[in-house]
Parts: sequence; structure tokens; C-alpha cells
Amino acid sequence: MPACRPLRFESVSRLLPLALLGLLLAMPVSAEQDEADDTVVDTILVTLTRVPQPEQQVIAPVHVVGREDIELRQAGSLADLIDTIPGLTPTQGPRPEALLPNIRGLGEGRVVMRVDGARQNMAIRHRAQTLIDPVLLERVEILRGPASSLYGSGATGGVMLFETLGAEGFLEPGRDFGGRVGLGYQSNNDAWSGTATLAGRSGNFGLITSLGLRQSDDYSDGDGNTLEFTESEITSGLLKGNWQPHPDHALSLTYLGFVDDSPSLTTADRPAGEIIDRSTRQQSTSLRYKLDPTDDRIMLDAVVYWNKLIFDERPVSHGQARAENSLSTVGMDLANTSRFATSAIDHTLTVGVELYRDIQRGLRDGAPAPQFRGSRRETVGVFAQNRAELTERLDLVLGLRHDDIDSQADEADLPTISSSNTSLQGGALFDLSEHWAVTASFNEAFRAPALRELYIGGQHFPGNQYVPNPDLKPESARNYELGLRFEQRGVMAADDRLRARLAVFRNDIDDFIEQRVRGGDAPEPLTDTTRFDNVGKARIEGIELELHWRIGDYRTDLFGSRLRGDDRELGIPLESIPGDRIGLRVERIFNDLLIGGQVIHTAAQDRVLGDMHGAQPTPSYTLLDAYLAWDVSDDWRMLARVDNLTDQTYRSHLTLINQPGRNARLGLAYRF
Repeated sequence: MPACRPLRFESVSRLLPLALLGLLLAMPVSAEQDEADDTVVDTILVTLTRVPQPEQQVIAPVHVVGREDIELRQAGSLADLIDTIPGLTPTQGPRPEALLPNIRGLGEGRVVMRVDGARQNMAIRHRAQTLIDPVLLERVEILRGPASSLYGSGATGGVMLFETLGAEGFLEPGRDFGGRVGLGYQSNNDAWSGTATLAGRSGNFGLITSLGLRQSDDYSDGDGNTLEFTESEITSGLLKGNWQPHPDHALSLTYLGFVDDSPSLTTADRPAGEIIDRSTRQQSTSLRYKLDPTDDRIMLDAVVYWNKLIFDERPVSHGQARAENSLSTVGMDLANTSRFATSAIDHTLTVGVELYRDIQRGLRDGAPAPQFRGSRRETVGVFAQNRAELTERLDLVLGLRHDDIDSQADEADLPTISSSNTSLQGGALFDLSEHWAVTASFNEAFRAPALRELYIGGQHFPGNQYVPNPDLKPESARNYELGLRFEQRGVMAADDRLRARLAVFRNDIDDFIEQRVRGGDAPEPLTDTTRFDNVGKARIEGIELELHWRIGDYRTDLFGSRLRGDDRELGIPLESIPGDRIGLRVERIFNDLLIGGQVIHTAAQDRVLGDMHGAQPTPSYTLLDAYLAWDVSDDWRMLARVDNLTDQTYRSHLTLINQPGRNARLGLAYRF
């Protein structure tokens, strides 16, 4: 096996000058800082656009799940965080090691996921892309739609940014030390969970550490049938320190760990397969530096990181092989934002560079495994985005990113594959009036073939062999989107606030990559083989609706989505499109008590081929949930929730295993 190559800095030398040129162009000019709008309250800042800005100013459809929502949901997995967001569907559950997000009909490596800036790039069928316990999260930001102009390969469906807890956000104002201890229980799978968090600060230093434990038996569906191999034994931990040596400078260092030791199946997203004892382990370390002086020419955000996800599958019966598949990623991401003016136009220019290397390793009984062949990929990307305030009512955003990607297998007889991709972005936000605004955008994205898709080999199942395909081309996407927004205070009362968003989009995808299983009596060279192929052109169209109304002690959220997708060459439906969804959530606050409930209806999805290797039709279902949060005192909080109140038996689309039936959750937390 050849030694690991050093990062190809000849690629950096070609591309880095573009980023440096953008920095130099931005530095000679200055501008007055925009005055804050004192009339805007409850403003949510998002960072998905690489520069913090109010959610109302972001052209793309974004959603933020904050700490309060994470607690109210008593979230134990990724599925609990995204089930009420239009256009998002958790798939391949309910086994946590297989859970994946699907954004606008695209999943399996088509969503960029980053934890404290560290990319999560695992791409292996029947497995998750990343694993994280929501108890360690401060917030999640989600961008729906292609975004490679800022995030490179994989952002054909969207982007998810996870931010872990920090001492500054955890500690109450004026306190230098504090902690939280929590205990939780779930009735359906007899699950117990416990968390302990400690945080402190001294001068310019802050430190937080958190440990979470979860242990459960198997779930059961609404008919009382046991959902086998959904049990888990999870340990997760966070250690994060921050140092601010100067008001303009901030450093943070994060370590995040996740371990799940539980029996499962080799095909973790399917009801049948070989039984194995799987240990899933993930580690992630990131070092972040932020520079935010009063000088508008510089607002720097730099992160270096390393993470590794390992699936260690130990046999439980004679004749099985032990398999260990791992993917580690080391990388750096640097971006600088400058604010300046040219004539009467204010600009916000962000330029940056991203470098990362993926190393894939697969072993079977200690020997290299062709099913997850040893290989590596090096990516260098440079990007620039400018937001111009052309008038008081009209903002224009233009962006560009270029990526060079080199992939190489450890085996000398397999070719090195190089590709270059350029992604464009353009968008406009126009204020029609004080309350109404329209948006229009065009975004390109691409997904380079995963290492496993390029170099896979060996047996798929008895009588069928994997065939590598080094000729795979990157998927490319072009998304056209129109949006309409409304926001007004005092609609029916002096203290109410109504926000509504409507998005209509069309995403055209070329060279879509799918796994093709061939077999039977056909006289073709690839009979009884499995290979990843580019399958031509696809189109996904959709409409998404969000309405948020706060009036006094009430909060009402209405959300819905309708997606359609087709293979435009073969004239058949795309099987990754979930059913239409509509939901309503209502909450009421009584002093220290919050009571809420939600109902979500998902229509049937039968626009699938339904063959043995594809998605299956999904019947419609309606879920009713109820929850409460009671602040018993300044120190104690009690949470209660009942999911699937009517005990429905159902499957989410692209999931071959039923979801859990009625599940009561109880939580008690003490803060000191």
C-alpha cells in the first residue's frame, strides 16, 4: 500500500492568489457601519451565508433550531430536530447509525453537514453521514437548496451547520460558574438518558464540558410489533474552551466524541440482513479563530479541524467476517468579510479558501476490503461573495466558487481522478413595501462522486459483484427560486408579530449518480453486477410555506411542502421525493408553564417503481404530538411530551422499517 500523499499544494498555488486578490481589493476602502434597526426585535442571526446577518435579510430559505426548541423536543436524534421544517425529511431511521437528512428530495451525501466548522463527509450506503447527540448542541442552521458557491461539493440539496454548547452562551449573565444535570425517560423503548454539564469562566477564559448517556431497548410500532435492532447504548461527550485575549480576537477549541455499542444489521436501514455487533465511534476536533475589529475591512473566521467516523462490525455467528470502515477528514476553512462603499452603494464582500482531505479505509478480517477500498481525496476551493445594497429597497448578491478535486485509490492499478468545478450564485431581495418583500435567486451546486462510488469492488451479495466506475462524472445542479415574504407587527394586537414565507423552486440535476444492480439472463457485460452510474437528467420542483404568528402568550406555526421529481430522460419518477406534508403547531404560555401540541399530515407517496432494489410506496399518515415545559423554580425544569399520540403505525418515505408508535417522554433538569 503506497504511503499517504501530501496535500497537493500545487493546486493551492494556482487558486490561493484569487483569494488573496479579493482580500487586497477589499482592504483599501472603508465604510461606516450600518446602524442597527431599533424597531426589529426577536431578530435571529444566521451564519450560513458566511457572515452573520438577520434572518430577514437572507435571500435563501433558512431555518434555525435554537436551544429552547431542542429542549422542548427532548431531541435524542437528528430526526427530532428536523421533522417540522418544510422540505426536510429524516430517512433510513429509526436506527441512529443509519439516519440521514433528506432536503428537497436529496440525501445520501447531497447535504453538506458541518459541526463547529468541521465537515462530515462519510458516504456509505445504509449508514449515517454523521452522528451527534442533540443534548450537546446550542443550535442548528439549515439552508434549503443548492449552495456549492459557498460550501463546495455535496451541497446539491442544502447545508446543515451544527453549533455545540459554549460557556458564554450556557452561563447566565453575571455568573462565572454553573452547571446542569438532566434525567430523561422514554416509554416506548424503555429508554433512560442522563446528562451532566459544567461551565466556568475566569477573565478571558471559558470552559464547558458535557457528558451524555443513553440506553434503550427496541422500539415497537403502533401495532405493538418490535422494531428489532433499534436498541442503543450511546455515550457522548463535549469539551470546549474559549479564550478572548483582546475584544477583537477570539479562539475556541472543541473536542466532540460519540460512541454507540449495540447489535445491528449489516444493512442498518433495512428490516433484514446479517446480524452483527456494531460499534459506531466518531471523534471531532476543531480550532477556530475569529477576528472582528472595528475596522470594517476585516472580519476573519478561520477553522482547522479533524474528524473520524468508524463503523466496526464484529461477527456474532460462525463464518462471518469482521469489517471496519472509517473515513477521516482533516481540513481548513478561512473566510474574511469586508464592508465598504463605492459611490452610493454599500458592499459586503466575503472571500475565502477551503482545503480538506478525506481518507477512507476498509478492512475485512484485517485485510483491505474492496467494498470500502482504501483511498483518499484532496479538495481545494476558493470562493467570493458580494452583497451590494443598490438602493434602500434592493439588495443584490453575487457569488463564485472554484474547486479542484483529486481522488486516488491505494491500489496502483486504479486511476487517479481529477476534476474541476465552478459554482455560481446570484440573488436579489426587493422590499415591495414596509411589510412585503420578494426574492429571486439562481444557485449552482455539484457533488463529486464519493470515493466508494468510484473505487468499490468485491461481492455485493452472493452471485453479484461490485464493479468500480472511475469514469463517474460529478453531479451538477442548477436551482431557480422565487420567494415572497410578509412581516408585520400589530396585525390583531399591539404585541403580535406575523411572519410568512412562500418559496417556489426548480432544481435541474445532471449526471445524477445512482447504484444500479444488474442481473438475470440479459446478454450484457455487466450482468450480475452492481455499479454506480450517471443516469442522466433529473428535475425536482416544489413549493414550501412557513407561517409564524406570535400574539401575546400564544405562538402558532403553520408549515407545508409539496415536491415532485422526475428522471427527464427515462420519464420515470425520482424515488427520493417524500410525500406532501402540512403541519400546525400551537403553544400557550401560562406564567412558568408552556403547553403545546402539533399535528403533521404526510400524504401517500406512490410515485416509485417499487422494485426490490428501490424505494417502496409509502402510505399516508397523520401524527399528533403534545408537550409541556414547566419551570418549577429558578433551578428546576420539568419536560413532558407524547409523540404519536394516536399510536399510528407508519413509515417515513425511503425508510423500510416502521417508525415508533406512541412514545411518552419525561425529562427533569436541575440548573445551578
